[in-house]
Amino acid sequence: MARLKLNDALKVCEAALQEARKAELPPQSVAVIDEGAQITALMREDRCARMRSDMAVAKANAALGMGVSTAVFEERSKHRPGFVASLSVMANGNFAATPGGMLVYDADGDTVGAVGIAGGKDEIGVDCLRKAIAAAGLTTDDD
Repeated sequence: MARLKLNDALKVCEAALQEARKAELPPQSVAVIDEGAQITALMREDRCARMRSDMAVAKANAALGMGVSTAVFEERSKHRPGFVASLSVMANGNFAATPGGMLVYDADGDTVGAVGIAGGKDEIGVDCLRKAIAAAGLTTDDD
């Protein structure tokens, strides 16, 4: 079974924050979880609002738990708010079905974890994640 290495998770976090600086986003938080939903890396920029780290982890958990990016899941579940609320309860509140959570695959296409970003405009954050995942030599659904 493929595993997400700490070094790769740190690369994703660092690259995502670099991309966020280029995009002039407000302070961000980035979380990377492994295939078992354990936090592998979590980075929070200076002056980042307190809840953004929790949100980044919740977005990564939602992507991993549902097997799709949170942007895709949000679109699919727009007319099912009760379903989304149920999932959040089942995950003890650690589930955010808003854009900014993406699956991470290794070179063989095996899911090795997920990443979440929080703190700015969702579509720009997703773009930062795409670039960061690629910079670490990994792929995501959008590749």
